[in-house]
Amino acid sequence: LPVELLPASVHLLFLGYPRYNDRSSRLLVIDILTELNAWNSVEFLKVMVPASQREIEKLAAKSVDG
Repeated sequence: LPVELLPASVHLLFLGYPRYNDRSSRLLVIDILTELNAWNSVEFLKVMVPASQREIEKLAAKSVDG
C-alpha cells in the first residue's frame, strides 16, 4: 500500500465501521488497523491519531445534542 493511500484507507474504515453490527466484521476492521500499524507504525499513527480525534469529537457532539 502506498503511504499516500493510507489516509483514504483509514477514512473508509471509519465510514464503514458503524455499519458493521456483527462482531466478526468489527474484529476484521480491528485486524486491518493492526496490520496497517504493523506495516508502517509511524505513518499509521500520523493518520490514525487525528482521525480518531475527529471521530471522538463527532461522538461527543452527538451525545451533547442528544
